[in-house]
Amino acid sequence: STSTTTTEMIKVVTWNVLYDKQLMEQGRIADIGTRSEVIFAQLNNFLVRTSQVAVAPCVFVFQEVTAEFLMCLMAWVQSRPGEEQWYISERPGAGVTVDPMGQVVLSQLPFETSVLRHSRFKQTVFAHFKSQHQIIAAVHLTSDKHKKEVDVASRRADQLMEIIQTMDHDHPTTEDGRDNTTMIVVGAGNMTDTQALPLLVSLDLADCWVTLIGDEIGH
Repeated sequence: STSTTTTEMIKVVTWNVLYDKQLMEQGRIADIGTRSEVIFAQLNNFLVRTSQVAVAPCVFVFQEVTAEFLMCLMAWVQSRPGEEQWYISERPGAGVTVDPMGQVVLSQLPFETSVLRHSRFKQTVFAHFKSQHQIIAAVHLTSDKHKKEVDVASRRADQLMEIIQTMDHDHPTTEDGRDNTTMIVVGAGNMTDTQALPLLVSLDLADCWVTLIGDEIGH
C-alpha cells in the first residue's frame, strides 16, 4: 500500500515515561536507561506499523520527562533515517519544561510551542499546528498522591478549565466558522472514568478513547 500524508489529520500517541521516580530509585521498576530502551523500541515498532498503511503524521506526547530522558530522546531522533523530519518542544539544556520533569511534544509536523504555568513545577505545554488548524495540550494534572495536602479533584478541574480557557483564547471559534481549530487534550489526567466523565461533560469535551475504542484498555 502507499503511505500518504494529510493536512487534516494527525495521529497522537502518549507515554508517561517515568511514572514513579521513587520506585526506580528503590529498584522496584526499571531504571530510566532500561525504561528508555523499552519506550524507543515501542516508538520504532509503532513507526514501522504506521508506515505500512495510509496514515496521518505522528505526534508523540511524553509526560514526566527528565533532562536525562530528553537527552535519550534526542539521541533516538538523531538515530532515525535522515529523510525523516522531527520537531520538538524542548531542547536539552533549555530547562523550560523539564525542571525537574515535565511534558515534551515530538512531531513529524512543524508546530509552535507555548507554556501555561499552573504552579512552580506544574505546567501544560501547547503545540500549535496552525496549518492543520489543531492545537494539542500536553497535560499532567495533579495526582491523588497529593490528596492529603489539597482537594485534588478540584485542583484537576481548575487546571483543566484553565487549559480550555487558554486554548479558547488562543484560537477563538466564531459562529461563521472562521477558526475551526480542533482542540485536543492529551496526557496524564490522573482520573478514573467515573471521575472524568462529569468534568468532561461540564466542559463540553469528548473522551476520544471512549468514543473511538469503547471499553478496550489502552495498554
